[in-house]
This record gives sequence, structure tokens and C-alpha cells, in this order.
Amino acid sequence: MSDDHALTAKPNQAEFDGFDGYEEASEGEEEEQLSSSLIVGDKIQFDVAQVWVGPNGEKLPPGLELLVVKVLRVVQKWGPDNKPIADCTRILEPHEKWPDLNALNA
Repeated sequence: MSDDHALTAKPNQAEFDGFDGYEEASEGEEEEQLSSSLIVGDKIQFDVAQVWVGPNGEKLPPGLELLVVKVLRVVQKWGPDNKPIADCTRILEPHEKWPDLNALNA
């Protein structure tokens, strides 16, 4: 068989997409400095007028395209100040059932 028809190894996905050497941290960044918030970036929501709004209540522009990067299922208790209560946040494992929220809030 000639070299023209030699089989070559198929590259793995990390080699193919170019992200094999990707590092998320920055130089000089300490883990303690990272935010404990589960929301990264701006929080958007669907308001009572059935319109998507940004963090300051401003209407998002029509035709805006967003990309979901990661979805977490989280059980989080919030205090009267509209902030999460420390040590009352739990990320559910894959295939884990939602807990009985009525029992948790009792």
C-alpha cells in the first residue's frame, strides 16, 4: 500500500475543536476572590407583561439572540432581603428528584 492511502488516526474532539488547552482562570486570581453567585453575567427575566427584561427592568431589544451555556438545577432559600441565605443552596445531581419544597419550608 502506498503512503497516499495510509490511514491516519482520527483526532479526538478536544484536538478538533481547539479547546484542549483552554484555561478559565486568570493570572493572579485567587479562588477566594471568585463570586459565590450561581448566576454569571446579567440576570434576565420574563416579566408580568410577558416581556423579556434585563437586570434594571429595561426591555430587551427584539431579535436579541442569546446562547445558554450551562443549566443547573438548584434549590436555594432566599431571605427577606431578596438575597440567598448562606449555606442554604444545593445543586441537584443529574437525575436527582426535586425535593419537597413544602416540607423544606415548613
